[in-house]
Amino acid sequence: MTRFAVIDIESTGFGKKDSILEIGIVLLDDDEIVLEWETLINPNRDISNSNIHGIGPKHLSTAPFFKDVSNDIASLVSERVLVAHNLPFDQRMLMNEFDKLKIEADPGHGICTYNATKMKLEVACEKYGIRNLESHRALADARATALLLARAEINKENVKQAQIPYVAGKPFSRTISRNAFESAKQKSSSRIRRIMHTLDVPAGNSAQMSYMDALTSALSDLHLDAIEKESLKEWADYLGLTSSEIENAHSEYLTNFIEAAKRDGIITVDESEQIRALSHLLSVEPASDINQSSQSLSKVQLSKGLRVCFTGSARDDKGNEITRESLERLAIERGLVPVDSVSKKSCDLVIAADINSMSSKAKKAKEWGISLISVGEFLDQI
Repeated sequence: MTRFAVIDIESTGFGKKDSILEIGIVLLDDDEIVLEWETLINPNRDISNSNIHGIGPKHLSTAPFFKDVSNDIASLVSERVLVAHNLPFDQRMLMNEFDKLKIEADPGHGICTYNATKMKLEVACEKYGIRNLESHRALADARATALLLARAEINKENVKQAQIPYVAGKPFSRTISRNAFESAKQKSSSRIRRIMHTLDVPAGNSAQMSYMDALTSALSDLHLDAIEKESLKEWADYLGLTSSEIENAHSEYLTNFIEAAKRDGIITVDESEQIRALSHLLSVEPASDINQSSQSLSKVQLSKGLRVCFTGSARDDKGNEITRESLERLAIERGLVPVDSVSKKSCDLVIAADINSMSSKAKKAKEWGISLISVGEFLDQI
């Protein structure tokens, strides 16, 4: 049996200094898919290519950093043959992230399905009867590549498994997928595959840790449907967990999510809504009053003489760009004073294209307690 780890990555760019934004992993034993895993990853920097992959700051504000999930990724792909459609890119990005953490990772010798088929992924999928309805999403593209590996006549010889050090027996870290930002009607209970893999409890893994693995997988989209709720209940019963142990696991998950939301110094309105939804799903009250720590955008009044600094590429409801110059003209007409940089003494308000922006200007505003609002809120008050 040959064990493969099919990966697909979305990133901030193609250079050595760029970072992973999303990773999807599909594990195969020969031609059989045995596990799927995905997460968004917070790069802790601004994103200039959202138009390519559709990932923006709002998707990443509570996503884990790579270091948070590095052990999970290493445990999934180590001792498996890496596969990707354009393997040189995906492998390089993955190895760069491990290198940043001073982790010596050996990618082995994998398989590039693009090089093997000489076709773009969508063309190869059409030829081999593979449906990929969510292209440019990491897990969907990894799944399509896994099916391509199984169906196309691809040489699987002369390969070498990747070797990446990891700590065995650790529970999987909290993840978040793009599905978390879609309506419940668009979500599917197909994620149950990722829950049920935990039935094979790793040696030394406690019952609580195994339940947390299942919970983490199920909540990657911040949603639990009826099938998932019943599966989690059955799994907790199978593990022999008490109601108190289940509540503790739920509290730990919610606390971890709130801490992620607080990383940049504020809890935005969107993050508050996510926390309340999770609190309801988990039947757990937050340990702190998130209403008091949430940023209230309506408190900021655009009074004359206010010094404002714009950051990010703003777009209107139809996706058309709103230029910085036009925003500054509107600000001047309102009696505001546009400034080019953010400092404690020269800026009163930062107006971001996205309230979750990780630009240096937005970071300074959050660090120094300078008011921060979205372009949408600014336009509403003009």
